[in-house]
Amino acid sequence: MNARKTVIITGSSQGIGEATAILFAKKGFNVVLHGRNKEKLESAKKNCELAGSRGVLAVELELSNQAGQGF
Repeated sequence: MNARKTVIITGSSQGIGEATAILFAKKGFNVVLHGRNKEKLESAKKNCELAGSRGVLAVELELSNQAGQGF
C-alpha cells in the first residue's frame, strides 16, 4: 500500500511557510495550509496545486487570541 502522506503547515499563506508548502506539494504530499488571510491562502493553495499536489486544503483560522473560541 502506498498511502500519500499529509502535512499541516501553519503560517503557510506567504513567505517561508508558503515555500515549504510548495516543496511538499512538489513531492506529492497532501497539504493543509493554515493562515489568517483568506486571499493569501487561496493564492498559496493555487501555487501548491500548480506544483503538483492533488490534495490541498486551505484553513483560515486565527490562533493568536483564543479567548471566547471554545479552547
